[in-house]
Amino acid sequence: MALWHLILASPRRLPMFPTEKHQRAAVRALATVAPDRLALFGLVREHGHVALAASTRRRRYLKGSLVRALSSVAAEPVQITFCERIEDPKHLRSLVPYFINQSSRHKVNGHPALWSGSCIHELLRTRVLPDLRLLVEDLLSDLKSTVLEVVGLPGQLIQPASDEEIRTLGATRLVMAAAAALAVGPVLVGRGAPAMLVRRAAAQLGREAGIARDELSWALEVPARVLSGLLRNPVVAVVAEAVRRRLNLEEAVARAAGAIVPARPRRRQ
Repeated sequence: MALWHLILASPRRLPMFPTEKHQRAAVRALATVAPDRLALFGLVREHGHVALAASTRRRRYLKGSLVRALSSVAAEPVQITFCERIEDPKHLRSLVPYFINQSSRHKVNGHPALWSGSCIHELLRTRVLPDLRLLVEDLLSDLKSTVLEVVGLPGQLIQPASDEEIRTLGATRLVMAAAAALAVGPVLVGRGAPAMLVRRAAAQLGREAGIARDELSWALEVPARVLSGLLRNPVVAVVAEAVRRRLNLEEAVARAAGAIVPARPRRRQ
Protein backbone atom coordinates (compact mmCIF):
# COMPACT_ATOMS: atom_id res chain seq x y z
CA MET A 1 0.00 0.00 0.00
CA ALA A 2 1.46 3.35 -1.05
CA LEU A 3 1.44 6.67 0.81
CA TRP A 4 0.08 9.76 -0.93
CA HIS A 5 0.34 13.48 -0.17
CA LEU A 6 -2.83 15.37 -1.10
CA ILE A 7 -3.28 19.14 -1.09
CA LEU A 8 -6.78 20.53 -0.58
CA ALA A 9 -8.06 23.94 -1.64
CA SER A 10 -11.24 25.76 -2.59
CA PRO A 11 -11.93 26.35 -6.30
CA ARG A 12 -12.51 30.03 -5.47
CA ARG A 13 -9.42 30.21 -3.20
CA LEU A 14 -11.56 31.29 -0.28
CA PRO A 15 -11.18 30.02 3.30
CA MET A 16 -12.62 26.53 3.69
CA PHE A 17 -12.01 26.25 7.44
CA PRO A 18 -12.10 29.85 8.71
CA THR A 19 -13.20 29.23 12.29
CA GLU A 20 -12.40 26.91 15.17
CA LYS A 21 -15.75 25.20 14.60
CA HIS A 22 -14.83 24.48 10.96
CA GLN A 23 -11.41 23.15 11.95
CA ARG A 24 -12.78 20.71 14.50
CA ALA A 25 -15.57 19.55 12.22
CA ALA A 26 -13.05 18.95 9.43
CA VAL A 27 -10.86 16.80 11.67
CA ARG A 28 -13.89 14.74 12.68
CA ALA A 29 -14.77 14.34 9.00
CA LEU A 30 -11.27 13.06 8.19
CA ALA A 31 -11.47 10.58 11.06
CA THR A 32 -14.86 9.35 9.90
CA VAL A 33 -13.82 8.75 6.29
CA ALA A 34 -10.33 7.31 6.73
CA PRO A 35 -9.62 6.47 10.40
CA ASP A 36 -7.21 3.65 9.50
CA ARG A 37 -5.63 5.25 6.41
CA LEU A 38 -4.38 8.62 7.64
CA ALA A 39 -0.65 9.10 8.16
CA LEU A 40 -0.59 12.86 8.74
CA PHE A 41 -2.81 15.89 8.21
CA GLY A 42 -2.57 19.64 8.56
CA LEU A 43 -5.48 21.98 7.83
CA VAL A 44 -5.41 25.75 7.84
CA ARG A 45 -8.00 28.24 6.72
CA GLU A 46 -7.40 28.36 2.98
CA HIS A 47 -6.04 24.88 2.31
CA GLY A 48 -5.02 21.58 3.80
CA HIS A 49 -2.55 18.71 3.52
CA VAL A 50 -3.42 15.05 4.00
CA ALA A 51 -1.12 12.04 3.82
CA LEU A 52 -2.95 8.76 3.46
CA ALA A 53 -2.25 5.13 2.64
CA ALA A 54 -4.01 3.52 -0.30
CA SER A 55 -3.41 1.36 -3.31
CA THR A 56 -3.52 3.18 -6.64
CA ARG A 57 -6.95 1.69 -7.24
CA ARG A 58 -8.30 2.57 -3.80
CA ARG A 59 -6.87 6.10 -3.90
CA ARG A 60 -9.54 7.43 -6.29
CA TYR A 61 -12.35 6.25 -4.01
CA LEU A 62 -10.73 7.74 -0.90
CA LYS A 63 -10.08 11.05 -2.62
CA GLY A 64 -13.75 11.31 -3.54
CA SER A 65 -14.85 10.38 -0.02
CA LEU A 66 -12.53 12.96 1.54
CA VAL A 67 -13.77 15.72 -0.76
CA ARG A 68 -17.42 14.96 -0.01
CA ALA A 69 -16.92 14.67 3.74
CA LEU A 70 -14.86 17.85 4.05
CA SER A 71 -17.10 19.84 1.72
CA SER A 72 -20.08 18.97 3.94
CA VAL A 73 -18.53 20.79 6.92
CA ALA A 74 -16.42 23.47 5.18
CA ALA A 75 -17.40 27.06 4.45
CA GLU A 76 -16.42 26.56 0.78
CA PRO A 77 -16.37 23.52 -1.53
CA VAL A 78 -13.20 21.44 -1.22
CA GLN A 79 -11.18 19.99 -4.05
CA ILE A 80 -7.88 18.12 -4.32
CA THR A 81 -5.41 20.24 -6.28
CA PHE A 82 -2.28 18.10 -5.99
CA CYS A 83 -1.38 14.48 -5.35
CA GLU A 84 2.09 12.94 -5.14
CA ARG A 85 3.45 9.65 -3.94
CA ILE A 86 5.48 9.70 -0.70
CA GLU A 87 8.51 7.75 -1.81
CA ASP A 88 10.18 6.53 1.37
CA PRO A 89 10.50 7.07 5.16
CA LYS A 90 12.90 9.97 4.63
CA HIS A 91 10.31 11.75 2.50
CA LEU A 92 7.61 11.05 5.10
CA ARG A 93 9.84 12.31 7.93
CA SER A 94 10.38 15.58 6.07
CA LEU A 95 6.62 16.09 5.92
CA VAL A 96 6.07 15.84 9.69
CA PRO A 97 7.27 19.37 10.59
CA TYR A 98 5.75 20.71 7.38
CA PHE A 99 2.31 19.38 8.27
CA ILE A 100 2.21 20.21 11.97
CA ASN A 101 3.61 23.71 11.49
CA GLN A 102 1.12 24.75 8.81
CA SER A 103 -0.47 27.39 11.02
CA SER A 104 2.93 29.01 11.67
CA ARG A 105 3.93 28.82 8.00
CA HIS A 106 0.79 30.72 7.10
CA LYS A 107 1.11 33.21 9.97
CA VAL A 108 -2.06 32.16 11.77
CA ASN A 109 -2.36 33.57 15.28
CA GLY A 110 -1.86 31.07 18.06
CA HIS A 111 0.70 28.45 18.96
CA PRO A 112 1.03 25.57 16.46
CA ALA A 113 0.81 23.02 19.29
CA LEU A 114 -2.78 24.15 19.95
CA TRP A 115 -3.95 24.47 16.34
CA SER A 116 -7.02 22.25 15.96
CA GLY A 117 -6.39 21.44 12.30
CA SER A 118 -3.06 19.80 13.13
CA CYS A 119 -2.50 16.09 13.68
CA ILE A 120 -0.05 16.96 16.47
CA HIS A 121 -2.88 16.21 18.90
CA GLU A 122 -3.10 12.61 17.77
CA LEU A 123 0.67 12.26 18.09
CA LEU A 124 0.66 13.72 21.62
CA ARG A 125 -2.52 11.86 22.67
CA THR A 126 -4.19 15.17 23.50
CA ARG A 127 -7.15 14.37 21.27
CA VAL A 128 -9.08 11.17 20.72
CA LEU A 129 -11.54 10.28 17.96
CA PRO A 130 -13.14 6.89 17.29
CA ASP A 131 -10.72 4.42 15.66
CA LEU A 132 -8.28 7.14 14.54
CA ARG A 133 -4.60 6.27 14.85
CA LEU A 134 -2.01 7.84 12.58
CA LEU A 135 0.00 5.39 10.48
CA VAL A 136 3.07 7.59 10.78
CA GLU A 137 3.53 6.27 14.33
CA ASP A 138 4.20 2.80 12.94
CA LEU A 139 6.37 4.01 10.08
CA LEU A 140 8.55 6.37 12.15
CA SER A 141 9.04 4.69 15.50
CA ASP A 142 11.05 7.49 17.16
CA LEU A 143 8.61 10.26 16.28
CA LYS A 144 7.07 10.96 19.71
CA SER A 145 10.32 12.17 21.23
CA THR A 146 10.74 14.91 18.62
CA VAL A 147 7.20 16.21 18.03
CA LEU A 148 7.26 18.84 20.78
CA GLU A 149 10.66 20.13 19.65
CA VAL A 150 9.23 20.64 16.15
CA VAL A 151 6.75 23.19 17.56
CA GLY A 152 9.25 24.83 19.87
CA LEU A 153 8.31 23.19 23.16
CA PRO A 154 10.64 21.31 25.52
CA GLY A 155 11.11 17.79 24.22
CA GLN A 156 9.43 15.86 27.01
CA LEU A 157 6.23 13.87 26.74
CA ILE A 158 3.00 15.56 27.79
CA GLN A 159 1.75 13.94 30.97
CA PRO A 160 -1.92 13.77 32.04
CA ALA A 161 -2.94 16.56 34.42
CA SER A 162 -3.47 15.39 37.98
CA ASP A 163 -6.66 15.94 39.98
CA GLU A 164 -4.89 18.72 41.90
CA GLU A 165 -3.94 20.45 38.66
CA ILE A 166 -7.47 20.18 37.28
CA ARG A 167 -8.88 21.63 40.50
CA THR A 168 -6.44 24.54 40.23
CA LEU A 169 -7.36 25.25 36.61
CA GLY A 170 -11.09 25.13 37.29
CA ALA A 171 -14.29 23.96 35.65
CA THR A 172 -14.35 26.34 32.68
CA ARG A 173 -10.85 25.37 31.57
CA LEU A 174 -11.81 21.73 32.01
CA VAL A 175 -14.89 22.01 29.79
CA MET A 176 -12.93 23.85 27.10
CA ALA A 177 -10.17 21.24 27.17
CA ALA A 178 -12.69 18.39 26.94
CA ALA A 179 -14.26 19.97 23.85
CA ALA A 180 -10.86 20.42 22.21
CA ALA A 181 -9.76 16.88 23.11
CA LEU A 182 -12.84 15.47 21.35
CA ALA A 183 -12.86 17.96 18.42
CA VAL A 184 -16.30 19.24 19.37
CA GLY A 185 -17.65 22.78 19.54
CA PRO A 186 -16.03 24.93 20.80
CA VAL A 187 -19.60 25.89 21.82
CA LEU A 188 -21.52 22.86 23.05
CA VAL A 189 -24.90 22.77 21.35
CA GLY A 190 -27.63 20.16 21.56
CA ARG A 191 -27.67 16.63 22.90
CA GLY A 192 -25.83 14.82 20.12
CA ALA A 193 -23.42 12.05 21.11
CA PRO A 194 -20.18 14.07 20.67
CA ALA A 195 -21.41 17.03 22.74
CA MET A 196 -22.80 14.76 25.43
CA LEU A 197 -19.49 12.89 25.63
CA VAL A 198 -17.70 16.19 26.20
CA ARG A 199 -20.11 17.06 29.00
CA ARG A 200 -19.77 13.63 30.60
CA ALA A 201 -15.97 13.73 30.45
CA ALA A 202 -15.79 17.21 31.96
CA ALA A 203 -18.33 16.42 34.66
CA GLN A 204 -16.63 13.20 35.74
CA LEU A 205 -13.10 14.59 35.69
CA GLY A 206 -14.33 17.61 37.62
CA ARG A 207 -15.92 15.41 40.25
CA GLU A 208 -12.74 13.33 40.56
CA ALA A 209 -10.75 16.53 41.01
CA GLY A 210 -13.03 17.78 43.76
CA ILE A 211 -14.59 20.69 41.85
CA ALA A 212 -17.90 21.71 43.39
CA ARG A 213 -21.05 20.50 41.63
CA ASP A 214 -22.43 24.05 41.42
CA GLU A 215 -19.29 25.17 39.60
CA LEU A 216 -19.49 22.23 37.20
CA SER A 217 -23.16 22.96 36.47
CA TRP A 218 -22.33 26.59 35.78
CA ALA A 219 -19.40 25.81 33.47
CA LEU A 220 -21.37 23.16 31.59
CA GLU A 221 -24.50 25.34 31.50
CA VAL A 222 -26.69 22.48 32.71
CA PRO A 223 -29.03 22.18 35.72
CA ALA A 224 -28.18 19.97 38.69
CA ARG A 225 -30.42 17.11 37.53
CA VAL A 226 -28.65 16.95 34.14
CA LEU A 227 -25.27 17.01 35.87
CA SER A 228 -26.37 14.02 37.95
CA GLY A 229 -27.13 12.15 34.74
CA LEU A 230 -23.75 13.03 33.26
CA LEU A 231 -22.04 11.51 36.28
CA ARG A 232 -23.76 8.12 36.04
CA ASN A 233 -22.02 6.40 33.13
CA PRO A 234 -18.21 6.64 33.23
CA VAL A 235 -16.28 7.66 30.12
CA VAL A 236 -13.60 5.33 28.81
CA ALA A 237 -10.09 5.83 30.14
CA VAL A 238 -8.63 6.96 26.81
CA VAL A 239 -11.06 9.91 26.68
CA ALA A 240 -10.31 11.00 30.22
CA GLU A 241 -6.58 10.75 29.60
CA ALA A 242 -6.78 12.83 26.41
CA VAL A 243 -8.56 15.63 28.30
CA ARG A 244 -5.94 15.52 31.05
CA ARG A 245 -3.13 15.65 28.48
CA ARG A 246 -4.80 18.53 26.65
CA LEU A 247 -4.82 20.59 29.85
CA ASN A 248 -1.11 20.00 30.42
CA LEU A 249 -0.33 20.82 26.78
CA GLU A 250 -2.08 24.17 27.23
CA GLU A 251 0.00 24.82 30.34
CA ALA A 252 3.22 23.87 28.51
CA VAL A 253 2.39 26.38 25.77
CA ALA A 254 1.65 29.06 28.37
CA ARG A 255 4.99 28.44 30.10
CA ALA A 256 6.84 28.60 26.78
CA ALA A 257 5.19 31.94 26.05
CA GLY A 258 6.34 33.34 29.39
CA ALA A 259 2.89 33.43 30.96
CA ILE A 260 2.55 33.26 34.71
CA VAL A 261 1.47 29.68 35.37
CA PRO A 262 0.72 28.41 38.90
CA ALA A 263 3.27 25.95 40.23
CA ARG A 264 2.27 22.36 39.69
CA PRO A 265 0.84 20.88 42.90
CA ARG A 266 2.94 18.20 44.48
CA ARG A 267 1.58 14.72 43.92
CA ARG A 268 0.60 12.91 47.07
CA GLN A 269 2.98 10.16 48.05
